[in-house]
Amino acid sequence: MKAKMIFKKISLWLQTLLYSAAGVNHFVNPDSYIAMIPPYIPFKPEVNILVGIVELCLGLGLILFRKRRKLIVIGIILLLIAVFPAHIYHLQMKGNIPGFELVIPVWGAWLRIILQFVLIAWAWSIRKPS
Repeated sequence: MKAKMIFKKISLWLQTLLYSAAGVNHFVNPDSYIAMIPPYIPFKPEVNILVGIVELCLGLGLILFRKRRKLIVIGIILLLIAVFPAHIYHLQMKGNIPGFELVIPVWGAWLRIILQFVLIAWAWSIRKPS
């Protein structure tokens, strides 16, 4: 039982760090994120800023608002679903998006899509305060 609690606490802090760092990265490296936004989505710089703010707030919210963690986790899951078109776009472009820092193989683009589902499950696993 104690090992499970330790694992959950580590998982919580890792996700806090992951989403907070990713949120900050939207401001540090905006061009990469903007390049990943599919062409049919308007206002790319503003979308990038909005996603960065939401990601940072949700990441910090995991530890700052313990009693609201389930709601915050639902927000993270909705965010992961909302950014899913960027991963599909990356796959459609065969991992080579002009302006994106990394060129990844097609299998890597598929891996990113699969990772979204893993991240959703991982977020759901910490929905209850310990």
